[in-house]
Amino acid sequence: MPVIFPLLVTSMALTATILKAKVSIVDLDNHVYLNDIPLTLAQHPSETDNRLMLRLLAWMLNVDAEARLSFTKGLGEDEEPDIWFKSDIGVIEHWIDLGQPSEKRLKKASNQAQKATIYTYGDRSAAIWFKKLKYSADNLSIQFINDETADQMAQLYSRNMELQLMIQDGDIQVLSGDMSIAIKPEVWC
Repeated sequence: MPVIFPLLVTSMALTATILKAKVSIVDLDNHVYLNDIPLTLAQHPSETDNRLMLRLLAWMLNVDAEARLSFTKGLGEDEEPDIWFKSDIGVIEHWIDLGQPSEKRLKKASNQAQKATIYTYGDRSAAIWFKKLKYSADNLSIQFINDETADQMAQLYSRNMELQLMIQDGDIQVLSGDMSIAIKPEVWC
């Protein structure tokens, strides 16, 4: 008599794509000078290249001279922002998120952190989202990155990146190889 084996069906979970970046920063406005900081980024399966590059840009724009900002689990974790700086005693000093978070999430960010920064993007959807917002706080900053900038940043996407950020007199440039991108976030609040 033949032996019949049950059909074994397994579902494979999608895994994150791991990217490496080497980042150098010359921020003359804030006196931040970092050279060849190695970063490892995990790109969630549902995260677009544009969003990942904007997350990296947000890190570069907010990092301090000691490079103390950390990427979190991001899209995989509802309780944490995309990027944060936590003190040695666990106080969230800076909460950084991307996208168009709910008012509940904005309130959570501004209540739990000393400073909260949101980088919103999407030329049409971001403006509609912002007009509907009723929540504001003294420690909350919302900055808009336009689609052209997001698309240019996505062109720098690579599994192994080398990027330089330069800031002087409010002018921001991201450089990689022979490509240079002028960055002009609009401060909405």
